[in-house]
Amino acid sequence: MKPSCYRITVILGMAVMFLTGCTERPSFTKFEEAVLSVTGEVVQLFKERADEIWPGYDLSEQVFVVYIPDKLVLAVNYDQET
Repeated sequence: MKPSCYRITVILGMAVMFLTGCTERPSFTKFEEAVLSVTGEVVQLFKERADEIWPGYDLSEQVFVVYIPDKLVLAVNYDQET
């Protein structure tokens, strides 16, 4: 995993902790860690090459939800002001 993708994954994990009020790192299965990792990598990929992937659309700026039933709901790129 690239360092920038790792940072995004760590940030996503920290966001989960903050949003859930958790003070300890939540325990994730390998599947859940993979979902967060791939989410971070996709966001980073769009930051670097959005027009090559999908001209006129940038997922790194679009709000979207990552949902793992009974475990996690994460709003990615969410800004309370938008």
